[in-house]
Amino acid sequence: MNIQQLMKQAQSMQSDMEKIERELNEKQTTVKNQGLAITMNGKHELVSVAIDPSLLTPENKEIIEDLMLLSINQATKAIQDERADKLGALTKGLNLPGFM
Repeated sequence: MNIQQLMKQAQSMQSDMEKIERELNEKQTTVKNQGLAITMNGKHELVSVAIDPSLLTPENKEIIEDLMLLSINQATKAIQDERADKLGALTKGLNLPGFM
């Protein structure tokens, strides 16, 4: 393979990666846990939080806080896993620093 072919492949891979990054950043992930739902986008920004009104009692304060942490962590992990899967498939296992 010559250098020109390598450069074309690299440019194509870069274009594909940019497209995947845009798609992943726009995608929203929702996690629901026991009456609490959070939605996060691919940039790890919270988009919405919904709490079932039946949970809104002083006795449930700690439960709601725990559910928030759990849900945010689950959404973050789901986004990271999907990003790693899609970009990993594109690079076919190459260990490229800065891409994941």
